[in-house]
Amino acid sequence: MSSTQSPLTTRTSPMSGVFTPPSSCSSHWTYESQAANDVTGGLLIQRAQAGTGREDPSCYPRGLDGWGRAPSFIQVFSPGVCPSGYTTANNGYNGDTTTAVCCSSKFGYTNFISTVNAGGVTAQYFGCTSIFTDASATTVFAEDGGEDVITSSMDGTTTFFTEVSGLITMWAQPITVAFQQRDLSLFTTSLPSTSSASSTTTSESSTTKTSSESVTSTSVSSTLSMTTGDIPVINSSSRLPALASSTSTTSPTDTPSFGPSTGAIAGIVVGAVAALAFLIGAVILFRRRRNRAQPSNSWSTMEIQTSQAGHSGPAKSDYGRYEPSLDMKSLKRPAEL
Repeated sequence: MSSTQSPLTTRTSPMSGVFTPPSSCSSHWTYESQAANDVTGGLLIQRAQAGTGREDPSCYPRGLDGWGRAPSFIQVFSPGVCPSGYTTANNGYNGDTTTAVCCSSKFGYTNFISTVNAGGVTAQYFGCTSIFTDASATTVFAEDGGEDVITSSMDGTTTFFTEVSGLITMWAQPITVAFQQRDLSLFTTSLPSTSSASSTTTSESSTTKTSSESVTSTSVSSTLSMTTGDIPVINSSSRLPALASSTSTTSPTDTPSFGPSTGAIAGIVVGAVAALAFLIGAVILFRRRRNRAQPSNSWSTMEIQTSQAGHSGPAKSDYGRYEPSLDMKSLKRPAEL
């Protein structure tokens, strides 16, 4: 489709250092229905403030402007480098200056011209895109209105949620930077690495020559695949609808125990056996000592006669009872009856 769309202007501002987005930014996604963007299945917009259609400013380098899918100008951070967690999705060269389009990891860069949502006016659309493929229902923020929207009112504010499942196009804000080699000393990281897209749907390049320099730019539209395993949708600090309930799962190794463990049972058995053996030994010892105190007629004549040589036999005490002699060590143990 031919068009007479005018080139976009650029606005330049410096980047003071390598920008690191808060971790919460990667878990904030807002669903915009197909009626609002004419994209089949709607869009999952990263880091958008639900109900405003605007970005969360804390998730981008200070001074970002021209936010959105069809901005009226291009914001360029110069000198600047890709934020932490971003990779180079597209780049161009103009003499000593490198211009790079930065996208979140696992996202590809999309650039096309269309009249969709532009009121019949041709517009140029930009974005870092991917495809949400998870078939299971996932809770995300939602723009106000629409079907299947859950409302949660807290602290005087109203937040909207909805459930989505793949396939849905994901859109994230690209960050454009420009730098020369000497500028890199201003930043603590090296040049951003070039990301590889899993599949490229369209590719075109154009070269514009002037009297003094050659400018080459490349426009690439690519799509990547992502699931909820790659993108946490709502973190623990997010406001969840009152009707949402959390569930916990228990693995086989975490199965609750309602009685003593195997080790405890073994310890009880061993202890009982030891106690029984001690009791039996005590009884035997008690009976043996009692037998030693019995009169001599409780021993058989055979046992006395078969005693070791030199044994004089039991001696009669003053009380008319027989006492063992002092040489008890030489006496054999009585035979068990």
